[in-house]
Amino acid sequence: MLTGDDWDSLSRSAVHGPVHVTPGRVRSAVARRLLEETLVSDGTSWMRRFESLGRLMADPQWGSEVTAVCSGAAEQSGHVGLIEAVCALDGSPHPDAGRAVLRQLTHPTTQDSRYGALLACARKTRRRHFSTGQTRTLVDVADAILTSGPGPGLSPDTVEAAAVLLHQLPLTPAHCARLLRTVTHRNDTVRAIVLHGSLADPASASVGVSRILSRLTAEVPPQTATVFSGLLDNLLHHPVADVRLYTAMLLRASPFHAAVAAALAAELRRSATARAEHRAVPLLHALRVLAGPEQRDTVANLTLERGVPAGVALAAVHALSHVGGRSPEGYWRALFDHHTATIAAETADQHAAVRRLVYCFAMAGELPLLTRLIAQERDRAAPARHLSVCWVSLAHHISASARR
Repeated sequence: MLTGDDWDSLSRSAVHGPVHVTPGRVRSAVARRLLEETLVSDGTSWMRRFESLGRLMADPQWGSEVTAVCSGAAEQSGHVGLIEAVCALDGSPHPDAGRAVLRQLTHPTTQDSRYGALLACARKTRRRHFSTGQTRTLVDVADAILTSGPGPGLSPDTVEAAAVLLHQLPLTPAHCARLLRTVTHRNDTVRAIVLHGSLADPASASVGVSRILSRLTAEVPPQTATVFSGLLDNLLHHPVADVRLYTAMLLRASPFHAAVAAALAAELRRSATARAEHRAVPLLHALRVLAGPEQRDTVANLTLERGVPAGVALAAVHALSHVGGRSPEGYWRALFDHHTATIAAETADQHAAVRRLVYCFAMAGELPLLTRLIAQERDRAAPARHLSVCWVSLAHHISASARR
């Protein structure tokens, strides 16, 4: 059993201690165990492990093995953390990390791993981790995503992640102008990313932030309102997912944590917001970090509510995985029935939906119930059965450590 503090001490000793850890297979085993715990942990437990993983990945001695472990996990289609395993490679300048990310762009294991690679590229391009030839490959991939029409495997998230890269890539003026003309005809979010560097146009973003800030007048002193407004704007509208995540963590560590969570949940309870995917999804992503048991019902209701866009329902399922409190067995049965019934034939969208459903059950400690439900609905639950294998086979000491 290892706690977050154990991993912090172990990784610091491994990197800064007087003894070099050898042979390489020992470093690989440590990295594999740490990655497994990181992918199934939550909250502060996740933060401590993710920091330890990054510390080892940035070290010259450990970097090669940690990179190999993350890229190896990304090659497994049924792995529980495809997006996260590829994303973790964004902090490493090691050439193997760049090659692994580009491999997931050109020959992705699943659409999730390709999405993770696009997210990783946002930081890797800023830090100049790619060679000239690799950058040309990235340009070709981004161009293909941004200029292709809607189709299987091309989710809005994927297009948005590619759009974030548009102004970071070394494009000729003519190439850039052509892509700008193409993507501005996409959805509102992609248009806002390209034209304004935000998930929403300035007017809409200002209205949304002001509405949430108005719910916080008792907690936020007037002299800090401008700074707080900027934090809320980053939390909900910054195009880079990492910035939104770390802003949520910053707010979670502040005295405003509970008040912000309540304000975001109140905004989600507005029917007009819940039914507007471009407004509801960023709120739900923020609540993954900020929400407590008091907001659980608001998020849970959106997972089952009729009339909300599919993207909102799936974001709610993902958010619920990280919200405190518990839900009764009747809720979990209804969630399973609702989402397996609405999943159509084998598509990339189906894979993402089932992955989030299984993840939600697992993080809530409801794997035994999920196993029973899968056994009862053998045909309809076949995709869930495949994706639940990795969770069910997870060693007890790893899942127990991940909560410490």
